[in-house]
Amino acid sequence: MIFANILHVHFDQTYWENPEEFNPSRFIDEKSQTFKTNERLIPFSIGKRYCLGQSLAEKEYFLFFVGLLQKFEFLPTGKLHLLKEFEVNNETFEIQ
Repeated sequence: MIFANILHVHFDQTYWENPEEFNPSRFIDEKSQTFKTNERLIPFSIGKRYCLGQSLAEKEYFLFFVGLLQKFEFLPTGKLHLLKEFEVNNETFEIQ
């Protein structure tokens, strides 16, 4: 049986700068400020015996974002506008 050595892939110093340091910005594209795919990032393993929880995690992400879209309205804006209060189920909350 052959296993992928994911620890070695994630801590490869020839590919990652400071692999022991937690740095999520290494996965953000500097120009577009969005997540960039990386073949060296293997959070759920690879191959026939990949993580069984991957499909559950993907479904949970989907449900989480659908919940956000159902509860809130997302609009593009030209400038930053911070809310001072918001309403949920006819109850007003103030942000301090």
